[in-house]
Amino acid sequence: MVPIEDTRRVLENALALATAGHPILPCYTVDKDGRCTCHGKDRKTGEDCRSGKHPHGALAPNGLDDATTDPDVITGWFHARSGRLNFGWRLDGLGVPDVDTYGDKKGAETAERLQAEHGELSHTLTIRTGRGGLQYVYRLPEGVDTEQYADELGEHVDFKRGAGHYVIVPGSKTVDVYRVESGAAIAPLDSWVNDLAIKRGGRKTSDRPRVKPGAVAIPSEFKEGAPWYVNGMVKPDATNRGNNASQSVTGGLSAFLFQVYDTCGGRFTLDHLYQIGAAIAVSYERASDHPQTDELVLDQFARNWARDLAKREEPQDAPIDFSEATGWLMDRTEGFGYNTLTIDFKGRAQTTLFSDFKIQATSVHTADGKTVWTVDLTRSDGWVFKDVELPSDVLNSSAALRPCPTW
Repeated sequence: MVPIEDTRRVLENALALATAGHPILPCYTVDKDGRCTCHGKDRKTGEDCRSGKHPHGALAPNGLDDATTDPDVITGWFHARSGRLNFGWRLDGLGVPDVDTYGDKKGAETAERLQAEHGELSHTLTIRTGRGGLQYVYRLPEGVDTEQYADELGEHVDFKRGAGHYVIVPGSKTVDVYRVESGAAIAPLDSWVNDLAIKRGGRKTSDRPRVKPGAVAIPSEFKEGAPWYVNGMVKPDATNRGNNASQSVTGGLSAFLFQVYDTCGGRFTLDHLYQIGAAIAVSYERASDHPQTDELVLDQFARNWARDLAKREEPQDAPIDFSEATGWLMDRTEGFGYNTLTIDFKGRAQTTLFSDFKIQATSVHTADGKTVWTVDLTRSDGWVFKDVELPSDVLNSSAALRPCPTW
């Protein structure tokens, strides 16, 4: 391997941290114009991304899970990008008050105020960020639950901690190069920072005891009639794990997802739930020692989905209630048409013309201060819907009816 110049010593620093047991993550950097080498757009502004510090998509497709202490892997990443790389440092067992001073950020004032109230921060390894802020690296208390902490200690002072967070390795470059401000050893987290982060988190470990669920029995064979989620855990080498098992899983999964849709108050669209179900079904089958094809399993799931969707629809011979907000009248070449909202087997919304009607008024009356017409609607195929009551504002304007529900 031909050596690549490490002028900013970012590789050197990353390897030193890895040797000390800190997992390292490959990140994008910035080009000569300050644009992030991800070549993407900033999600907030829509302009060119200038981050230069998020995980490298090609080298670390699983994000923080791909962080490693293996020096050969880390060096390989650096050479794979010809040295055009930043590194992240996963914070296993560490907590970092991150003081942002860039632009009009008030991190310095907040940090000064907090220290005046609680005491100065202990001397520890301190990093000057590429945007001029400061990161103080501390060792967290042994066995601490990092979820209890708040993400911020105050205005523009973040608190990054644990294996779900990372900071950038010195030598990396964004607006400027990250540098070690103080090379002191990593000190224990100050008690006041610990307490403040817990207080701002709004919950303490003692307030929410964690009870580990009991052991789950993994069935060795598929069992006809067992709940779908039980059959979904059948061991990969089960001799009877095949079409019947996948039918059980895809059928039960489909029915369950419709229950989720009905109880979650619109948090999920049917299309989202269909995609989730398809992913689970395929993942289940791929785990088998003798998997069926993805196409076969997806077809099973689609058929079960279509079946469950059909169960929700009104019977064909049921009377049509024109008062329901399931459609709207619209002007057409002849008379009015009635549009309805339907969904295909994947749950995707599609507006379709239910029918074209000719309208024949038979009577008129007043109800609740409104003029209401009683009409006969004759469909294009000759079917007549008699004595349908429609307010005059509905007949006069398609906008008078409520809009169809959106998915």
